[in-house]
Amino acid sequence: MHATILDGCSPQDTTAAAIRSAATERLQKTGLAVKHVCLPEIEIAPCAGDFKCWFHSPGVCALDDANRGISRDVVLSDFLLLLTPVTFGGYSSELKKAIDHLVPNALPFLSRIGGETHHPLRYGPFPSLVAFGILPAPDEECERIFDTLVRRNALNMRPRACVSGVFYRTGRSEEIPPRVRELLDRVEAHR
Repeated sequence: MHATILDGCSPQDTTAAAIRSAATERLQKTGLAVKHVCLPEIEIAPCAGDFKCWFHSPGVCALDDANRGISRDVVLSDFLLLLTPVTFGGYSSELKKAIDHLVPNALPFLSRIGGETHHPLRYGPFPSLVAFGILPAPDEECERIFDTLVRRNALNMRPRACVSGVFYRTGRSEEIPPRVRELLDRVEAHR
């Protein structure tokens, strides 16, 4: 069993480091092998939006960079953790590029889910999903937007379970591990 952490935070971000450490420890205790991908340290081109991954090389992005390995890691994972500074309610640009490159994991066909049109998955069930956002301080609007974004992405990904949570740089570091455990336990409860 595997977990992948797609980390859009700077390696020097101390809040992210505390979250990452607590999450890795908790995931390993549940028997998952954890792979951490520090997105700011690798080269990923923006998605070209040409859909070659659907029609010319099904399931494989035409851009040959780290995105292919990330897409494969996500498909092979049982658990996906997104870690990001919250930027205008959304993901960091580094995480957004990685998520855009998950398009090859869907099929070009359409299906109706809950009255909406979505693409079926190419490789079966998507891993359980948890997204941790980091804000400088509480911001109700940004938190709401972030949660909505994660849940809307989850509609397309159709994970086994989905939870999101926001952490603040103004918080105390000792508050991070119990909050991480609580959010990860919610994912396990939904699975």
